[in-house]
Amino acid sequence: MLKVGAAQVTITPPVGTPLAGYFTPRISRGVHDDLYCRAVVLDDGQTVLVHAACDLISIRRTLVLETRRLVEEAIGVPGHCVAISATHIHTGPYTSRLLGHGGEEEYLALLPRLIAGAIVSAYHTREEGRIGIGTGRVESIAFNRRFRMRDGSVQTNPGVLNPDIVAPAGPIDPQLGILKLVDAADALRALWVNYTVHTDVVGGDLISADYPGYLARAVQAVEGAPVVVPYANGACGDINHINVQGPGAAPAGQRGQAHARWMGTILAGEAIRTCAETPTTDAVRLAAASETLSIPIRDVPPEQLDAARALLERLEAERQAAQEDPTADPYRPAPSGSDFIEEFYARAALAVAAEREQEREAPAEVQVFRIGDAAICFNPAELFVEFGLRIKAGSPFQPTFVVELANACVGYVPTPEAFGQGYEPRTAPSSKLVPEAGDRLVEATLRLLGQLNDA
Repeated sequence: MLKVGAAQVTITPPVGTPLAGYFTPRISRGVHDDLYCRAVVLDDGQTVLVHAACDLISIRRTLVLETRRLVEEAIGVPGHCVAISATHIHTGPYTSRLLGHGGEEEYLALLPRLIAGAIVSAYHTREEGRIGIGTGRVESIAFNRRFRMRDGSVQTNPGVLNPDIVAPAGPIDPQLGILKLVDAADALRALWVNYTVHTDVVGGDLISADYPGYLARAVQAVEGAPVVVPYANGACGDINHINVQGPGAAPAGQRGQAHARWMGTILAGEAIRTCAETPTTDAVRLAAASETLSIPIRDVPPEQLDAARALLERLEAERQAAQEDPTADPYRPAPSGSDFIEEFYARAALAVAAEREQEREAPAEVQVFRIGDAAICFNPAELFVEFGLRIKAGSPFQPTFVVELANACVGYVPTPEAFGQGYEPRTAPSSKLVPEAGDRLVEATLRLLGQLNDA
């Protein structure tokens, strides 16, 4: 007998909270739409599986451990059966220090209880029900953001209609996955949605859940407001929403709330269609497995560190000289974009080197859920799409869904071939692991899937 449960809680921070996602914080000046933690619970009488999807940019490992402790204390579900992921919005609070900024400590201290509260509420709403597992396809809203250029380089987001673009440097993953949870009367309780595209569409300084928020509201407009709609982002480290060939049917500019609404509506339409065509069953076997890897932090070459120190010393000297110059314009322009970026990465390289001196390896938890003939694979990285596709192709379960930025955040994990070119592999606290990190995450995921298949 299968039982299903679902619940959501608001996790919107106060107005004035700095917003994460870019090189510098933006102070929020309002709330466009609320942020949520949406939780689903499956219980086959022997195993309980929990997934909580949070409208956050990332998840701290300490937050996960504390939330799991609270959940186990309240309802007895062990940590390896509890997955917590971020939708990766760029208009929410800081929840990691990967780009050198902290967060609102009072809010961060409260988050574990809010997330645990959603999980416990979902657990206590369990009732006899059924589950449907299905897949759809959306190809119009996601694009590989790395491109081969005429000069032989690879650039991230080289610009719309750039004549020097030759071709995308990698694929996309157009699969849309759903878990359809219904009660004994066949009423929809939750529609879990998995897709692969960066959640950085709206921008600005208003708190917003971006396109996953529009997805949830569009589903609820059709299926009813009580339906819980968790969104699980796939391996989208090199995937975003920008069509370099031009907007096509998308809103002009390909940014802002209008574009997020367009994307969310398209995803909702395909999710609703897939849901309607997906049969349900109460005969599913549930299982979970987890393994925490230790992945080396990359070594920063001495010459790169020397160059970083030299750059910072030069910029500091220039600032000091300008302050001491009585003829200097007090309203002089801020440093140029290129100077600012290079200073950022100089400090970032030194930060990675300092971290490596303290801890040469970073923990990375890989977690897998078996749900009948299907599987969900959780990883803590901004994983490149090629790795997600490899997991799906190598899995003994079909369908297999991949969820990134779950249970922690170790930053970008590019393919080995991607190193040296583009934004994502550039050394920083947000991209610090060795080139073989992705292969190790894939191998561990497939190993755990094999264990669940053999059990």
